[in-house]
Amino acid sequence: ELLRKAEYFGQYGKIGKVVIHKNHTSAHTSVSAYVTFVYKEDAKASIQSLDGCHLDGHVLRASFGTTKYCNNFIRGVPCNNPDCVYLHDLGDDDDRFTKEEIQAGHSKLTQVPGKDQTIVTGNGGPSGTGKRPLGE
Repeated sequence: ELLRKAEYFGQYGKIGKVVIHKNHTSAHTSVSAYVTFVYKEDAKASIQSLDGCHLDGHVLRASFGTTKYCNNFIRGVPCNNPDCVYLHDLGDDDDRFTKEEIQAGHSKLTQVPGKDQTIVTGNGGPSGTGKRPLGE
């Protein structure tokens, strides 16, 4: 719940899920936080703000993760789980990366000099749709 607060990731938008993973197998303990935002523009704002920042002598890395589709969606059957956190529609082409692009570290957040120089503040749509539901 701490990471959901406004002074942490909550300042960027509505969070759907947070998973913390501690890795004790290396010479030093590392911690990863996987934060799933409800709206992709909020995730983008978080990534642009946090990637490369320093915290307690460590450089933070922030990036988009992989999309997980609901098993029912993949099989072509309705999902009866109202709390399902997986996607039930194909993501937009602009939101897709190939395996090779991910491995090469490509990002669709790269800004072109003289273009796309706006500050991202969130307020995007549900991940994979780019549209915020009416009334939000």
